[in-house]
Amino acid sequence: MKKNFISQNFIFFLRILALILISIATVSLIIFPLWAFAENLPKIYTIISLSLIFFWIIFKIVKICLKTKPLKILKIFMTIAFVACGIIFFVIEVLSEKRIPAFLILFASIILSFISSTLINRFIPKNER
Repeated sequence: MKKNFISQNFIFFLRILALILISIATVSLIIFPLWAFAENLPKIYTIISLSLIFFWIIFKIVKICLKTKPLKILKIFMTIAFVACGIIFFVIEVLSEKRIPAFLILFASIILSFISSTLINRFIPKNER
């Protein structure tokens, strides 16, 4: 019984040691060079990071688009376009200190988004929803 207890503790200790070694290796091989790159060339690091994020988002969108029906894709993109344009114009109007037109624009974009998705739903057959 005592032998089994010692061997279990030894295996636990080895696992903890392996976790520590993997963490140190990860820091020294991946994170430290990235940190040094970000410190020395922040503009290039930002451009590379944002472009990787952008390409990942595009990849995810294409992957989703390949699985869905064309009218559903149109519905999603029209909703995103209306809401994004509404938010952009909302921010522009708020920054130019026109708050009432800003809220009207935001409200109108949400309403237009709802109307467009409702109209597109009329064209999608019930068996494809």
